[in-house]
Amino acid sequence: MTVEVSKKEYGRSVAGVNLAVFFWGITPVFVKASDATSSALLAYRLLLTTPVAFWFFFREGSRINRKIMTVAIVPALFFYISTGSGYAAFQQTSIANAMLISQLAPVIVLFAAPIMFKERLDPRRVMLAISALGGAVLVVLGGGKTDNATLVGDLWAVSNCITWAIYFLMVKRQRDLGAKLWGFLAPVMFWTTIFAFIGPVFLKQSLAVTTVFDWLMVMSVGFLSMTAHALLTWAQRNMEATYTSLLMLSMPIISAIAAYVVFREKLSALQFLGGLIVVTSLALVTLVSSRLNRSIASVPDPA
Repeated sequence: MTVEVSKKEYGRSVAGVNLAVFFWGITPVFVKASDATSSALLAYRLLLTTPVAFWFFFREGSRINRKIMTVAIVPALFFYISTGSGYAAFQQTSIANAMLISQLAPVIVLFAAPIMFKERLDPRRVMLAISALGGAVLVVLGGGKTDNATLVGDLWAVSNCITWAIYFLMVKRQRDLGAKLWGFLAPVMFWTTIFAFIGPVFLKQSLAVTTVFDWLMVMSVGFLSMTAHALLTWAQRNMEATYTSLLMLSMPIISAIAAYVVFREKLSALQFLGGLIVVTSLALVTLVSSRLNRSIASVPDPA
């Protein structure tokens, strides 16, 4: 279905997506600036934003029932692992590495979708996906030439990438079965919040936030993530999925610039080349996908 929108309204939507991308792009800086553990940041961020998700849930006309709450448990577990891994990556490796590696989630979706949803695997997208993976390898190898990147942090980013792709596929399956957007995402956030407070017990991580500065970082992360998602949800009504996906590919660039300004994190020549290959390859994948009418845009962070 084509929705007619005015030029002014379309321009506002483009601005909304750009602002959402900017907010998501600078979020890692707030995560890294805090002395609180990644578990604490995630738990309190969810505690702040989950009620907002349920506001959208009821506004959408959804109602709580046992079936949807049960179906949401496993996706919530993967969302918890993914987001927690992402925060750990921001704190333990360079922000550029963490963001660029996480951008590879659509590549995993590309190879999994034909198996789960019987979609055709286009050779051009396969070659571009391999190119993106090669660029990610250069990013990791180039990180060894800087003081900011660590292998442990990069592995956390890989965990974030893989579990996010699994979460995305679960969301897509439920959406294909007729689940409403917030009718599914809000229950996912409810269970993720539960996991976020139980998980640190097994991880032996503190949930203490002891300074005003750290609380400001927690609230900033929650505000930026929540506002970014609200802007994107609002703007998607009036924009092509392909154009939205292309705009979102600028997130690692924004993050790298913010990390340099705040932490003086520098990219090696190899990291820069690898990042360029990753972003360019994924941009071409998006364009090819649009011509096949199968956009592989990633599901945005529901919080």
